[in-house]
Amino acid sequence: VFGRDRLDDAARIGLHFDGLRDTGADAGDDDLFEFGFRCGRVLRENLSTAFPQWTDAQQDICIRAMWEHLFLMLGEMTLSRRKLHRTNWRDHLKSVNIGQMMALMWQPRPKVIVSAHYGNFELAAYVIGLFGFETYAVARTLDNPYLDKFLNDFRAVHGQHLIEKDGSAVEIALILERHGTLILL
Repeated sequence: VFGRDRLDDAARIGLHFDGLRDTGADAGDDDLFEFGFRCGRVLRENLSTAFPQWTDAQQDICIRAMWEHLFLMLGEMTLSRRKLHRTNWRDHLKSVNIGQMMALMWQPRPKVIVSAHYGNFELAAYVIGLFGFETYAVARTLDNPYLDKFLNDFRAVHGQHLIEKDGSAVEIALILERHGTLILL
């Protein structure tokens, strides 16, 4: 589920992707997520800095939820290319104020969509591209080349172009001068 019924709070637009949550995998299966706890040193350091009052048990709950969300997000991304198309999006999306967003997207002016790492933020940009809107997003190259390729291929399938984070100011200015759409997390 991306956006938890909201694609972008600022625009008060909500999209909810149905049908991908029930994939047959048990998100609570300890074997599936156990490896996440073995890789948790950096996660624990970050959580201890952000929430120094949390116990180890509270950190465990947060780390487990993070891994469950990550796997759900990747599953939704993988299945969306097969399940979600221009002709059937209404069968899978619950939308609120989508007309308002479409009207804004058609305006001949620069547009900046501000979102967050909330729900399946990757799927939100996919849906915007599904409606035929070309977008640009600023992102850094991921350390894992396989995951980087997977994400970049997914983002590009419906017209999202990526701008390398470092030194992006000039390119962003040109995009906005051409009345393009920039997506920021």
